[in-house]
Amino acid sequence: MTFNKGTDYEVTLADLRPIETDESCKKYKAAYKRFLIYQVIEESNISWDDAEVFEGKLIRTFTRSRFLDHMDSHMNIDWYKEVPDMKYSHYQICGLDFIVDVAAHKPPTIEEVEQFLVQ
Repeated sequence: MTFNKGTDYEVTLADLRPIETDESCKKYKAAYKRFLIYQVIEESNISWDDAEVFEGKLIRTFTRSRFLDHMDSHMNIDWYKEVPDMKYSHYQICGLDFIVDVAAHKPPTIEEVEQFLVQ
């Protein structure tokens, strides 16, 4: 599989296998008490940006990101910045084949669950 063919950023991946899940896979629930916005993106639609700054691997906390830039330039949230306890951060959860970006006041609580859907 080749991405960015014919450009300086061309990358070829070999020996690819599909993601396989079964009952032995662990399942987790991430819960945010208060959030402003979230987005879920299929991972092949994400482009890397060296200007973004974050800590973490599968759960990341960003101090600089395009998601934060988008919020600052396209959302009417100036009043949040005036109230100290309304401060938000950009959190990102990396799943098997998706990325979840969340602007929230505090990081999520993460817990292992038996099933994905709440009954």
